[in-house]
Amino acid sequence: MAAPATPAQDQIREDVAALLAAVYDSIPEWNRELVEDVVMSYGADGETFSANDFRHLLPEAAHGHVGAVLRSLATRRPAVIVPVGEVRSTASSTHGKPIKVWRLAETSGARASR
Repeated sequence: MAAPATPAQDQIREDVAALLAAVYDSIPEWNRELVEDVVMSYGADGETFSANDFRHLLPEAAHGHVGAVLRSLATRRPAVIVPVGEVRSTASSTHGKPIKVWRLAETSGARASR
C-alpha cells in the first residue's frame, strides 16, 4: 500500500490540476469538441485507442490540444476515459515519447459532458 501523500505532494497535485484546467480552458471550443467527438467515436466500440489512432483525422491546429483534452476526459468525475497502457507516439514532433492508451469508462454516455 502506498504511503499517504504529504502536504507538499497534495499542493503539487492541486497546482498541476489548476494549471491543466487553465490550459484546457484556453483551447478553442471547436478544438475541444472536435477531439472529444473523435475520442467518443473511437471508444464507442469498446476497443482501446491512443492519439496515434486518430491524430490524422484532426486538423493540424488541434494536434497540440489532444493531450490536454484527453487529460480532461480522464480527470472528470466520473471519468469519461481510463488509461489501460502506453505506446510510443508516432508523431514526429514527440520523438517517440510514451503516450497513454485509453478506453471509454463504463459510465460514459454517448457524449462527454463538459
